[in-house]
Amino acid sequence: MASAVTNNLRKTLLDNFKSSVDGADTYYVGFAKAEDFTPAADISSRAEQFKVRNVLQSVKVLSNSSFVVPTVTWTSGTVYEAYDDVNSSQSNFYVLNSSNQVFVCIEQGKDSLHQAVNSIVEPTSTSVTTFRTSDGYKWRYLYQMSASALENFKTSSFMPVKTLVDSASALSIPEEIQQRLVQDASVDGEILSVVIDNATGTGYTSSSTISITGGGDSASFILTADSDGIQRVEVDSDGSGVYLHGTGYTHAATIATDGTGAVLRPVLSPLGGLAADPVVSLKSRSLMLQVDVQGNELNTLVSENDFRQVVLIKNPKKYNSDSDFLGNTGNCLHYFETSPATGDFLEDEIITTNTGSATAKVFYHDRPANRLYYYQDQETGFDQISNGSNWNNVIGAARSFQVLSLGLPDMNVYSGEILYLNNISSSITREETQTEDIRIVIELG
Repeated sequence: MASAVTNNLRKTLLDNFKSSVDGADTYYVGFAKAEDFTPAADISSRAEQFKVRNVLQSVKVLSNSSFVVPTVTWTSGTVYEAYDDVNSSQSNFYVLNSSNQVFVCIEQGKDSLHQAVNSIVEPTSTSVTTFRTSDGYKWRYLYQMSASALENFKTSSFMPVKTLVDSASALSIPEEIQQRLVQDASVDGEILSVVIDNATGTGYTSSSTISITGGGDSASFILTADSDGIQRVEVDSDGSGVYLHGTGYTHAATIATDGTGAVLRPVLSPLGGLAADPVVSLKSRSLMLQVDVQGNELNTLVSENDFRQVVLIKNPKKYNSDSDFLGNTGNCLHYFETSPATGDFLEDEIITTNTGSATAKVFYHDRPANRLYYYQDQETGFDQISNGSNWNNVIGAARSFQVLSLGLPDMNVYSGEILYLNNISSSITREETQTEDIRIVIELG
C-alpha cells in the first residue's frame, strides 16, 4: 500500500519552524572552514557536525524568514498550465509579471484545434475575480511583492509568498494592504475549471450541457464537442464579464448530458478560496531564511579570511556559561594578544610552541594590533594552550611572538543544535567592505 505526506503536513511543519524562528528560539547563521577539504559522504552526521564546530569562525543572528516557491517569471511564448488539484508539486501554473504581481492560471488559451497556445499577453490586473487576456488565457490575481520581500527573498530560483494574518487596517505596506483585501474577498468553494480526463465519447454536441452535483451552487461551464467526443470545457460567464465558478462546493462531480463515455473532473479551489491562503494556493513546500552579514559588523567579527561552509545553529550558549548566547553577532575564534611578532603569520598555516606541546592553525594575524586569531582541529589536536607560551611557525624559528594573554570567543561552538550544513563548491573570501547575503532554503520534498 502506498502512503504519502500531504502539503498540509509540510505547511504545518514549516509553520511551526517559522514560528520558532520568529518567536522565542534564537537561530544563527555561521561561517566555517577556511581550508580546502573533501566533503564526507554523509555531511549531516554527528562526526561532521563536530568538525564544523571546530572550525566555526563567526555567527550572525537570523533576521528574516518567508515561505517561497519556485520563481516562474511570465515569458511571452510560454505555455502555462492551469491550476490543478491533483498535482501537489505543480509549479508551472502561476507567473510573476514585470510589475512583481503574481497570478494563477485558471484556464489555458486554446487554438481552433483546442490545443494549448503560448501565452503572449502579460497578465496585469488587480481584479479579485477571473479575467481573460486576448490570447485566451484566464488568470486570477493573488498578490504583489513589496520592495522588502523582493530584496530579502527573491532570487532567480525562488520567490516569496506569504499569507497575511493582520487586518488591512493594521498593515502599513501598500502591497500588503492590497493583498489582505484580496484575501478577504476570496470566495470559498469555487470550481475553478473542469478537466477532460477522457475526451472520447459518443452523442455529445456543443449544445450538450454540463451537470454539476455537489455541495455548492451557481457554477456554470460550457463545452465544445464533435463526433469524436468532448474537445473543450470553459467556465461560463454571466454576459458582463463575471465568470461563474460558483460557491460553497466542498465536493463536486460533473457530467456532460446527451452523450456517454467522456470523463470530466471538476477542479475545486483550496479551502477558503484561491486567494485566501497564497502559501497553500501556490503549493509551497519551502521556507527561506535570510541574513545579511556586512563586513566585520562594526568590528565584532573577523572578516580577513574565507569560508567554505554555512551552518544554521539553534539556541547556542555563551562561552564558558550556561546562559543563552543572544548577541546580534558572535566571534567564534580564540585569539592571542602577543608581543610584537618578528614576521607575518599566514592564514591557515600551522603554528606550534617552541616545545612542540601544542599546535594550532592561523585564521588571521593582525600584526599591527599584535593579535592572532587561531583555531584547532583534528589535524592540530586539541592540546590546551596557556598564557606565556613562546610560539613560532612550525617550519622554523624565523617568525615568533610571545603570548601575553588569551582572548576568548563570544559563543560556545560546542553548544546549540546544528540544523543545516551547506558545503559551498568554492571558497568565499570575506572583506570589510563586502556584504554576504545568505539565503538558506529548507524544503520538505
